[in-house]
Amino acid sequence: MARDTVLLTRRTTLWLAWVGFNLSHSLGAILFGVLVLLIGRTLASFEAEARVFLPFAVVVSAAYLVLGVRYWFRTPIIGISFSSVCFLASGLLFLAAG
Repeated sequence: MARDTVLLTRRTTLWLAWVGFNLSHSLGAILFGVLVLLIGRTLASFEAEARVFLPFAVVVSAAYLVLGVRYWFRTPIIGISFSSVCFLASGLLFLAAG
């Protein structure tokens, strides 16, 4: 992979494109996790941001689940499924509480 070139440019090898893709997408997952931790750190911050954040969290976790089922292996799928169910349950409980 280090010797192959991507058709877009001769400077970018397939290996560099692969590493860049994985690093950029990992950064997205890490930032999403940090956002979850920051919003949920206190009850007051959760209540202030829940109306916007909970639908966003459900959509993002569902997107990661779709990617996981399509491209990854069992262990990430189990973790993502668990987090998706937790986000969905949190959203439903928040809506039920009014």
